[in-house]
Amino acid sequence: MAELQHDERSPVLETALIQPGIDASEQMESMLASDLHAIIWRHAPHDSDGADLRDYVLGAARSVRSNLYSALVQLASYREARYKLDNALILALPRTGSIPRGPHIDELGARLNAHQQALFTALGAALDCTAAVCVAVSGLKMNVRRAQMPALLPTSDDADFPTEGRSQSLKRAMRSAPERVAELQHQILRGIRGSYMSAGPPGWLRWMLDARNTAVHREQSASYVFFEGDKKTGLTVYRNLQRHPQMSNLQSVRSADSPAAMLLEEDAMVTMRECVRSTGLVVNGVGAVIETEWAKRRIALDIRVPISEQWDAADPSTFDGFKPGSAKFVPKPGTVLLMNPRDSARLAAGGALDSSEKR
Repeated sequence: MAELQHDERSPVLETALIQPGIDASEQMESMLASDLHAIIWRHAPHDSDGADLRDYVLGAARSVRSNLYSALVQLASYREARYKLDNALILALPRTGSIPRGPHIDELGARLNAHQQALFTALGAALDCTAAVCVAVSGLKMNVRRAQMPALLPTSDDADFPTEGRSQSLKRAMRSAPERVAELQHQILRGIRGSYMSAGPPGWLRWMLDARNTAVHREQSASYVFFEGDKKTGLTVYRNLQRHPQMSNLQSVRSADSPAAMLLEEDAMVTMRECVRSTGLVVNGVGAVIETEWAKRRIALDIRVPISEQWDAADPSTFDGFKPGSAKFVPKPGTVLLMNPRDSARLAAGGALDSSEKR
């Protein structure tokens, strides 16, 4: 009988993978929570858009952490789903000579794919939230709510960034910046480049972001499964990810002259785990730069960034739900809303909660 795959499931999440990013997220959140007031940002004291911007940036710093944890959960779930699906294949293949089919196998495959997609989506979200903090602190002329990490990356890793290698959107965002603001932007953008360059092998970040884009809004990449071994030694299953996730499936096959030219020569579990680790390192590196540059900006009286260059209020939704009123909440006399001190301080700083109501 073929040997079962070794069960590498861990009873706890591998938190050491993301700890550098978690630490940086907590530090950014703590730093921004202490500086929520308009005067520190040189905002008008009663401007609701300014309050929204400051609170959003604080929330983005916190969301970096939750997205890293989400990615880690998906990695553990992927590992468990792999164990179940791969061993189902290993048990059936020697007996039938073919890959098994059926609802159970289809469900396992769907779960595996869902965890893979969710992992890359969460990692991309962690970096986009990091980008929102970078945009706000650096004073770039970009909407903070729509900030994305790809917009802050150089067009080439060989460029003297950000003096060179800027996308058109980044050039526009930096245009006509006062000297002190321009210096701030250059330091933060250099910090982003240095952080991702040192966090993994060449090309890893763009590959991961392309994998995220494929998961979110492109055709799904074809799956490739390889078996190594025989009945006597036991079978091992390898699942290799696309080397060029930005390509269509047909282009990827047509442009390759060998499997190695089309697929990464490592198992998907290795690639995904290292993407999680490297993303945490990027967040850590960028967080350190943000902390340094914010310390300079908060005391620089001549740095003023117009709120309108980074924020616009969103329109309300017209959606009332699928079953409106089926879970209505009507506060009764004496109802108390309990929240942690940091959240109540956020609401008070934003003018949504009277300071006397905080608990």
